Amino acid sequence: MLVEVVHSIEEFIGKVDPSSDVHYEIESNIIGPIGDIAYVKLTLYGIGRNSVVKCVLVESARWNDKDVRKHRTGNAIDDLKLWIKEKRKEMEKIARELKATPGKYEVLAWNAGYAV
Repeated sequence: MLVEVVHSIEEFIGKVDPSSDVHYEIESNIIGPIGDIAYVKLTLYGIGRNSVVKCVLVESARWNDKDVRKHRTGNAIDDLKLWIKEKRKEMEKIARELKATPGKYEVLAWNAGYAV
């Protein structure tokens, strides 16, 4: 089965079969040589007409971005952690609005004998 990757909610909704289940995963981390960049990634999975449709949305921020500095903990890493928490809540809200369930969507390819 093919996997089609899109990068907008609207395109994802347009390609997914309305009667199929939608699944999601949220990943976040602080990276960079000194922990100066954070990201939050939402991955949505659904079944389209001829493929598994995967939507990947990513937001990132640096320690000195306005959205991060507004937390004012006095520690850049703590500010990034709070930014991550805030963005995860936003992405969980998107998943709830789509009635998505947590977890990666796996399709068994019975003829080939492996999971896609």
